[in-house]
Amino acid sequence: MPKNYLDDRDLAFLAVENADLEPLVLYITTSPRGSRRWTERLTHQEEYKKDPSNCRAYIKDIVDDLQLYGGNTIANMSHGHGIPYRKSFA
Repeated sequence: MPKNYLDDRDLAFLAVENADLEPLVLYITTSPRGSRRWTERLTHQEEYKKDPSNCRAYIKDIVDDLQLYGGNTIANMSHGHGIPYRKSFA
């Protein structure tokens, strides 16, 4: 399991500008109908609450949510984390 987003080489591209991360944050937090996604944890994180527009400040939380999407919900709950991005396709 990667210790942080830099250890997950498949998500290293996320080290970009805020403007590039904003659509991803919107996708993670909002359903196509505009309601809050049930499974997202990003909006509950302290860095997000401080300043939602500063995506780079909470990039680790963005990666954590992406890794949770790739894992099995019950396994994620027992491990307390998701899986590396590439493993979600294996």
